[in-house]
Amino acid sequence: MRVIHNTFYVNNVPRGTCSRLGVSLKTGAIKYLFCLTDENKEFALNATALLSVDDFRLELSSFRSVIPKNAVKISLGQPVYSHNGVYLGAIQNATQSNMRITDLVTEKGVIPFSFVQACADAIILRKPLPYPLGQSLPTAQYVTRPLLKEAIKENTLIKLTLSLSPFKLYGYVTENG
Repeated sequence: MRVIHNTFYVNNVPRGTCSRLGVSLKTGAIKYLFCLTDENKEFALNATALLSVDDFRLELSSFRSVIPKNAVKISLGQPVYSHNGVYLGAIQNATQSNMRITDLVTEKGVIPFSFVQACADAIILRKPLPYPLGQSLPTAQYVTRPLLKEAIKENTLIKLTLSLSPFKLYGYVTENG
């Protein structure tokens, strides 16, 4: 599903082009479509108005602009930097699933959206975590910070660690493909 740079239509009438996405940093949910008119006026539309997405067309149910809240703007060409300032490439694409951004694709590789800490003119990534948060446990739970704190408090961190299946921590950028 590619949304950025597509023309959006309301009642089969072209109204403008989607130039950026408004994304929640916490969940990765696409909340807003930042659009441009033919006169280069920018405005935001609620992503819930999106009815369908085709290769070059977005169909919207309504044409009502909104004031965006709690969202950052993600656009193609935006530079990505590690927490210590190393340039990791510019965004070429964003992997989406169920109206959520899952990965950012740069010319140097793929970056999970969960690594994004800040976003403005550029995207800054958080430090890699020393433990696999989000890894599934044999008890159908997931490794979370509260679970780790509880295991440390009860002196069962080694037992918890040994119960995990083998994992590999990756850096920010993994190989494409």
